Amino acid sequence: MRAIQNSSINCERKSRYFKSFYHIISGIILKSFSVILFLVSASCFGSNKQQLSVADSLFDEEKYTESMELYLSLFEDGFATPSMLLKMAYVADATEDHSFTLYYLDLYYKASGDRLAIGKIEKLAEANALYGYVYSDIDYLMAIFSKYRVEVFALIQAMLLCLLIYIYKKIHQQERPYAALVMQSFLGVVLLILVNFKVEEKAIITSDRSLLRSAPSAGAEPVTVIDKGHKVTVLRESDIWSKILWDGNEVFIRSNRIKSI
Repeated sequence: MRAIQNSSINCERKSRYFKSFYHIISGIILKSFSVILFLVSASCFGSNKQQLSVADSLFDEEKYTESMELYLSLFEDGFATPSMLLKMAYVADATEDHSFTLYYLDLYYKASGDRLAIGKIEKLAEANALYGYVYSDIDYLMAIFSKYRVEVFALIQAMLLCLLIYIYKKIHQQERPYAALVMQSFLGVVLLILVNFKVEEKAIITSDRSLLRSAPSAGAEPVTVIDKGHKVTVLRESDIWSKILWDGNEVFIRSNRIKSI
C-alpha cells in the first residue's frame, strides 16, 4: 500500500514538474520569437540607417533632388519605410510626375494601412482622369495584413509550437487532447493558406504613349495607346512582356513600362 502511495506521489511530482517545464518552455518560445524578430529588424534597418538619416536631413533642407537619389538607392536595395515612401511621393508630386506620385503613395498605403492616403490617391487620379483607382474594405484588410505579415506568421508558428509541446505532454500521460489537435490542425491550415495566398498583383503605367497589343510580340495587332498613371491588374509578367487587364480585356504591354505595386 505504501509503495502504491509513493508511486502516486512520484507521479504527481513528475506531473507538476512537467507542467512547470511546459510553462517555462512556452514562455521562452514566445519571447524568443519576439527577440528574433527584433534582432532581424534591427540588423536590416541598421545597415541602411545612416543613409536614410542623411537622406532625411537633405529632405528637411529642401534639397529634394539629392535626397531622392539616396531614397532611390535604398529603395532599389529593397529597403523602404512608410515615412520614406511618403517623402518620395512628395518629391515626385513636386516635380509633377503624377505616375510616380501615385506609385509611391500606393506603396505607402500598403506599408502603413493609412486610409488618409486613399483620399490623396483618388483625388490625384480623378484630376488626371486615370483608370483603376478604386479601393474597397478588402484592399484595406490586405494592406493591414501586408503591414503585419511577419508578426502574424511568427504568432501562428509560436502557437503551433506551444500546442505541439502540450500535445506531446498529454500523449505522454496517455491522454487524448482532441481539442488541442483540432486547434493545431486549424492553425496549420490557416498558416498554409496565408503562405500560399496571393494578392491580385497591380501595377502602374509609368511611360506615356504605352502601346497595348493583342499578343506578346512587337508584330502583334495594336489594341490601344495609353498614357502613364493608370493602374492595371497584372495577370502574368516576364522580362519583356506583361499580360494585363485593360478595360476588361487581356492585353500585353512592355514590362519596362509598368511598375508593380
